Amino acid sequence: MHLEQDLVNQIYLKQLLDAPEDEEIVKFYLQELGAPIEKSSYCIIALSLDKYINQDDSSHSNGYSYIKNKVFEEIEKIFGKSNKCFYVEKSTNLFYIFCCFTDTNGEYGIRQKVYTACTTLQQTVKFSINETISIGISDIFHSPKLIQKFYMQSKSRLDQCFFKGCNSIIHEDRKVDTSYKINRAGLPSVLQTIYDRLSERKPIDVNQYLRPVLLSFDNKQEVKLFSIEIINCIKKFLDDNRIDYRFIFGEFVLPNSKVESFRNVDEYLNWFASLFVNINNYFEEIGTRYSPKIKKAIDYISKNYEKPIDLDNIAEELGITKIYFCYLFKKETGTNFISYLNNYRIDKAKKLLRTTDLKVGEIANSVGFKNFQYFSLIFKKITGKSPGDFRDSSDYNEKINIGEIREV
Repeated sequence: MHLEQDLVNQIYLKQLLDAPEDEEIVKFYLQELGAPIEKSSYCIIALSLDKYINQDDSSHSNGYSYIKNKVFEEIEKIFGKSNKCFYVEKSTNLFYIFCCFTDTNGEYGIRQKVYTACTTLQQTVKFSINETISIGISDIFHSPKLIQKFYMQSKSRLDQCFFKGCNSIIHEDRKVDTSYKINRAGLPSVLQTIYDRLSERKPIDVNQYLRPVLLSFDNKQEVKLFSIEIINCIKKFLDDNRIDYRFIFGEFVLPNSKVESFRNVDEYLNWFASLFVNINNYFEEIGTRYSPKIKKAIDYISKNYEKPIDLDNIAEELGITKIYFCYLFKKETGTNFISYLNNYRIDKAKKLLRTTDLKVGEIANSVGFKNFQYFSLIFKKITGKSPGDFRDSSDYNEKINIGEIREV
């Protein structure tokens, strides 16, 4: 095609894809394109560059423009050889190829021809510029007025590549495992299993525990929302074990924003797998950092912080004197036992203040402070705010509840 005619055809193709199911209007655009109308078969192909999925500024990138033009060149070579085909970038990183066939190979032969051409396109793009593309192929149809219906079908199938991975081709509707979808009440049990296995220091195989669940959803928005629930579950575990988020998620990672960048289910699973490895590594490091007696004392605090904890009793349980226990605890943790206990209890109180409607006095009692005035004094000393001011602060209003699943 000449460049000028190519641009005109792209304008007509955009209008054709958005045209209503009005035979006369559709025929007009087909005639302007020079596409066959009588005794013809059609197919619509949607494709996107995997590299630029979830990148809103890709249209302003020089790299993107270069790759897009190379893809167009390959489309022209492969689809323009024996078929009447037209292509267009309808929106940033969303391309369509409209194929017309007048041969008599039958529907099966046409489907094979289209699939082979798409496979060749993927291979040549990978070979020539080392990029991958994902492709959704519509069914073969014979009535021009059905163009918009099958255009939407091709886009829907392209979206399903999210579940299959980069460099995928989807040419039929995806079959969804409905076992989790039917019983949405069962989703919290998945989160509870993750929490329990983390607590028991047991490995979590994402392919066993998460992949079937993520693949049971209809679209990537549902996957994203449930992934946020998984993040909240992990956060709850970290809070309950007084672990700094940065040790697990990284210094500059915002977990809920991170899920916006993933291009497919595999990237979600790989990230969750890395988080579980980080948690395991953290506990292995703790295991080498503290002696068995101090580990036992820290574990005792995590299980009994809401009860009165007497230094004499805990030292007796460890089989050492109170003086030696205090010396050992300060030496290994860098802080004295009472300060550690108060910080642990205040962390629990902070969580309750930002996630429940309990009265401040009830919270103080539930985390082991039997004297409200002492609780308020320690809370302000550690946080710089009174419990009431802390609750009112907009910085602490995120609720974490592993039993709550949003309907999507």
